[in-house]
Amino acid sequence: MRVGDRVTVNPYIFCGECFYCLNDYTTPCTNRRVYTQGWAEYVLSHESGTYLVPEGVTLEVASQAEPLGACLHAVDLAQVRSGSVALVIGAGPWA
Repeated sequence: MRVGDRVTVNPYIFCGECFYCLNDYTTPCTNRRVYTQGWAEYVLSHESGTYLVPEGVTLEVASQAEPLGACLHAVDLAQVRSGSVALVIGAGPWA
């Protein structure tokens, strides 16, 4: 990546050293941190959590990549299919 590239970031910083990170299952990382400034126009991010935004994708759409990814992952895990009815309750892992 170069200065001036349009990017989006993963808002989580994983330690890379705990049991979960060492087994390529970073979600429950016991030492993870969150970028609190992730919705800012400019933010300093580690390259490993930074992703180029493809041409034709607006920055507004790209800013929703992580929330959308979390939703799609949950749908996959729950095996929800078209036409299903679901109820979503809770504040996620930060509750």
